[in-house]
Amino acid sequence: MEEILNQYCKQDNPGLLLLSWIKELYPAVFTDDKTILFLSINKFVAQNTTLVEPSYYFTERLINKSLVFIDQFDTTKDAVLKNIIQSGLRDRMDLLDLFLNIHNHLMQTECPAVLLQESKWRKKL
Repeated sequence: MEEILNQYCKQDNPGLLLLSWIKELYPAVFTDDKTILFLSINKFVAQNTTLVEPSYYFTERLINKSLVFIDQFDTTKDAVLKNIIQSGLRDRMDLLDLFLNIHNHLMQTECPAVLLQESKWRKKL
């Protein structure tokens, strides 16, 4: 990230020279360069805004190459529940269409033979 800021600041555009203050005032732009992160669960599931590049989720970019410590672990359950509710409200689905789709597939006259075979585990009993 520092290379991106330095690249912007070295260009001939005098307006881009003003970006040098971002490094000191807003250190979150260097999140990609860090290997150990201390976050609350709310910040972990929210988008990271760096001001220099588009927002991204921590799970998309940093989960494999960083060590993440979740602070305020006692509030994790409520935060995750709120996140699930928000994503459910954001991504609506047609329940009637889903029900009809399941119903139509269950009403087929032929049942696959694989589903009717007894499992190896059940045969051992």
